[in-house]
Amino acid sequence: MADKLRKSDRKQWLTMLQSNRKGGVVKATMGVIDRTGTYEQLGDITTPTLIVVGDEDAATPYAKSERMHFAIAGSKLAIIKGAGHTSTVEEPDQVNRVLSQFLTSCV
Repeated sequence: MADKLRKSDRKQWLTMLQSNRKGGVVKATMGVIDRTGTYEQLGDITTPTLIVVGDEDAATPYAKSERMHFAIAGSKLAIIKGAGHTSTVEEPDQVNRVLSQFLTSCV
């Protein structure tokens, strides 16, 4: 969230994050670090799949999202401009538009 116009948003999120219990944060982080990879299982997915990535996402960059997209037959890949890893918070209108288009295409 590098947009200078969203300084109040950053402050609000920082306050919420700082109020989290440290033990819970440590456990959640360790869960991500210690988890077993699932890339090999992606080819087994047969349901309609949408992969959404922010173009500023450092945690799951475009290259990783593209790799998942190519591993899941028939999946769609959407890029959210101006968003990082929390694209639903940073650019909710774009995310909603992408989700709406995807869900409409599944009917």
